[in-house]
Amino acid sequence: NATYTYTDAENKATGQREIRRPKNRATVNVDYDYSDKLGLNLGVLYVGKRADKFYGASMYAAEDVTLGSYTVVNVAGTYAVNEKFEVFARVENLLDEEYEEAVGYGTPGLSVYSGVKIVL
Repeated sequence: NATYTYTDAENKATGQREIRRPKNRATVNVDYDYSDKLGLNLGVLYVGKRADKFYGASMYAAEDVTLGSYTVVNVAGTYAVNEKFEVFARVENLLDEEYEEAVGYGTPGLSVYSGVKIVL
């Protein structure tokens, strides 16, 4: 599946663009069941440039800043060993993209998660 969102958001009182709202945002997700036992997923998220406010050390005035666009790639897989035991793993931010959703608040780099599911 794929999505695309175009957002033209502005503050009606001031006429300024709303902060942290990208004009362009898109996702692509592909699920593939290789067999009854093995499933794979690839997800790509693109977020376009967006305006934000930076409050410096003085905190008296905000500075307008632009947060850059970014693309995050995630992959995941599951393997059913049998009817009652499944192992899974996922890698988030596969390309180790450095980005901020809000100025001054970083996001995790490449992250790996795994686990097991046991049906009793």
